[in-house]
Amino acid sequence: MSFLERKWHRIPVALMLVCSLALSGCASTGSGMLNNNGVKPDPRLTQGSDAKFFSQSALEACMMGAAAGALVGILAGGKNKAPAAIVGAVAACGVAMGANYYLDVRRSQYKNTSDQLKAMGDDIKADTQKVQDRSNSITAVIADDKASMLRMQSEIAAKTADKAAAQKQLAQIDANIGRIRSDLDNMNKVSAQYRDAGAQTNASAKDSKEMQKQLAVLDTKIAQLNKEADSYFALRGAIDLGEPKA
Repeated sequence: MSFLERKWHRIPVALMLVCSLALSGCASTGSGMLNNNGVKPDPRLTQGSDAKFFSQSALEACMMGAAAGALVGILAGGKNKAPAAIVGAVAACGVAMGANYYLDVRRSQYKNTSDQLKAMGDDIKADTQKVQDRSNSITAVIADDKASMLRMQSEIAAKTADKAAAQKQLAQIDANIGRIRSDLDNMNKVSAQYRDAGAQTNASAKDSKEMQKQLAVLDTKIAQLNKEADSYFALRGAIDLGEPKA
């Protein structure tokens, strides 16, 4: 078989893997966020070093980059090219690849279940720090927006509110809410993927104790941010100027 023929026969396999990687990643991270009426979220939500951690655009870019790498690896030939490509994808995208891919790679790297769980615990710990860093930016925006909305409520009650200015400010807040909701959704999905991967190891409660401990810490951090965000969303919902809400 000629060189070109060998490449040609690999293309269907390559495309299947690319589609699988891309679709699993997109399915596990949800739909992309659109800004409200073209209004961009607060720069603290989009430009900081933590902005890429749970953003839909970053996750999708990671998935597509991993899929492209897999395609190049398979077409390059060699029996280890595809597994290596998937390992690289998980290293770049983490559990956002999906619990099945994530666990398959950990199993290929660590034959012992205890070692798999330790690696998983380390990954969870790293993602917990990402949640904390992201929470710092989100809560700062929430605090400022809450203060603005409380002032707005006072002005509305006193009938001194400038409706045009208030609508502009609320459009900005709605854009912030859209981004925050998207990040929270992806955080919760990351936690769920870890829980799914942990369950698939079929490890005993004793063996998975440390991993479950790290997962509980992650869940606590996410729950704290969810609670803060819920009060923020509720305050926004209480303000009505006759405009659509996020």
